Amino acid sequence: MIPLASKYQVLCQAVSHKSFTEAAKVLHHSQSAVSQAVKAVEQEVGLTLVLRKKDGIELTSDGKKVYPYIQNICDAELALAHKTFEMEQLQGGIVRIGTFPTVSREALPALMKQFKAEHPSVRFVLYQGEYTSIASMLQSGKVEIGFSHLGFCEEFKAVPLFRNPLAAVLPPEHSLAKQSEITLEQFSTEPLIILDEGKRSVIKDAFANVSLPPWLESRVYNCDTIMAMVERGLGVSLLYRSYLKDYTGPAVVLPIRERPERHVAITWKRGNVLSYATRKFMDHMADYYRTR
Repeated sequence: MIPLASKYQVLCQAVSHKSFTEAAKVLHHSQSAVSQAVKAVEQEVGLTLVLRKKDGIELTSDGKKVYPYIQNICDAELALAHKTFEMEQLQGGIVRIGTFPTVSREALPALMKQFKAEHPSVRFVLYQGEYTSIASMLQSGKVEIGFSHLGFCEEFKAVPLFRNPLAAVLPPEHSLAKQSEITLEQFSTEPLIILDEGKRSVIKDAFANVSLPPWLESRVYNCDTIMAMVERGLGVSLLYRSYLKDYTGPAVVLPIRERPERHVAITWKRGNVLSYATRKFMDHMADYYRTR
């Protein structure tokens, strides 16, 4: 906060109490410090503002003309101090985030709950999309920060948060379901129900990295729908471990030998000055994943 005893505040206190001595008591300053602060204001404006008398002080004729403007400065300082304090306490802050479904479901609720326990007045506005649309939201300013795969955010500033491996998901009666792990080569000849990640895809890149084109049976945006389709034998899929960790249904979940993964990062537009609430939430996320 701005100190109460700026030179303008000192002058206002002195005029209000009509005494350097009383102003010094209120401000917990020495009388000479009060006198020096008033003199500094007079030197700044080039006018004598107060008349020093044995029984106190009073404004000169010039001082009476200038004093309302000095009061405005004092009021502005106090208003700025109050606003700064509100920002430091995150009063009324809004955090606008671009996010994709798995993070919205599996990561953000816990992070938001922890953060709001300390800063209950902060509000979150979430815009759901995929890598490409989230990048567009960042560029347009619709969101301040957005989640992405670290390999897809070259144009933005980014802080890595956590790694989310992919796993193979098969119908229980599938011929590969009894294996201890699956290879991407094996899956490349199976009807793949792919999670729709937009123009850029970690799953597609995983197959491209081993020079194998997948057999794309269906493209689906919702993980629950994919699981229902796999359970009914309509194909196989690759889904993120964070989504599958609590799964207890009939489908078989197996590791993938090549260990493809999404390296989740929080991103923001280069050159952007993030709001105080957003910066604090980013710090909270980074601390949370650093200790896991």
